[in-house]
Amino acid sequence: MKLDELCKKAILLKQSIDATKKELDSVNLEIESGFPEQNIKEGAMHVSGDLYKVTLTKKLNRSIDIEAYQSLDLPENAQFVDFKPSINLKRMRAVEQLEPSIVEACVTVKPAKSTIKIEEVKKNGN
Repeated sequence: MKLDELCKKAILLKQSIDATKKELDSVNLEIESGFPEQNIKEGAMHVSGDLYKVTLTKKLNRSIDIEAYQSLDLPENAQFVDFKPSINLKRMRAVEQLEPSIVEACVTVKPAKSTIKIEEVKKNGN
């Protein structure tokens, strides 16, 4: 297939997926409204029909204001935030330029999933 044909097919499939996700979200909301305890904010609930058992798990996303947390100066036994190391890509690349063996000694690299972005080309006059 030519590139344009593949791109058009990808766009149509994406639109179909988006429509399906929207419809699924709507059905899931209807299923959720059938649960007796709507005021539970977090946890799992179960309900059974004649053919299906449904588990609804509610979760809360939490974020933290690191500066406010650190300003509390909590004793170690009261601290509840884990500080996880992460790679500063800009600094790592600088070190890699100067001394690649340092990065090679401690960083594992695996390819991530590729992404493809398709945009329609606007022709003059259209």
